[in-house]
Amino acid sequence: MQTIETLQHDPALIDPTKSFLSEARIMAPYEVADAFTSRGDELPPELKGRWSLCGEATESLFDVTRELHPSKLGIRLSAFTSNSGGVYAVLTLQMLLRQHRFLLPLWDLDVLSSMRGAIEGKLCFMLARGGSNEAIVFPSEFKRHDIEPLLDLVVPAGQDTDATHLSQMWAAVQMIQQMKAIPGFDKDREVEEVMVSVVPPTHTLKRLFSDNSVRH
Repeated sequence: MQTIETLQHDPALIDPTKSFLSEARIMAPYEVADAFTSRGDELPPELKGRWSLCGEATESLFDVTRELHPSKLGIRLSAFTSNSGGVYAVLTLQMLLRQHRFLLPLWDLDVLSSMRGAIEGKLCFMLARGGSNEAIVFPSEFKRHDIEPLLDLVVPAGQDTDATHLSQMWAAVQMIQQMKAIPGFDKDREVEEVMVSVVPPTHTLKRLFSDNSVRH
């Protein structure tokens, strides 16, 4: 598995006109159902019983995805480690020459547990148009045997490593923001736009804040 150093972490390689950043969320089936109910909407049949990996898309990426036939959607699973050994997964969706990359810090116990739950059930992707209630939902082509071996390699962060993993996370985010971090499916044409949606390490953040509160 590659490390950030191997993958040439260099903030100067990020093009702010083509590479964008947003927050992502892994939602359990009941959370997905509650979200639709709270808006007075009916849960789409394709979402029933499914876990959902949710992220925000740029308008151009959203429009391309909405018009694209599912057979033209490229999906890829990648993984790398931080210098401290924290394991990250990247789920990449490619729509023509645009990519949406979900960055998941698997070293966080909440993220790891959610992904284990997702592969036990069924995973789908939900992309929302920025600044609106519009969303596109489509099922994941990943099977349990595609993701489970990676999850089995993960050692969740503990009290001796969580602060270090967290301190290196911004470098991981910046690396994945680089246009060439994840190769496009068409080797002869470069990716034109990237949106990176980051799942926050909620368990680690809660524990660190809790520890600091106790000390003070």
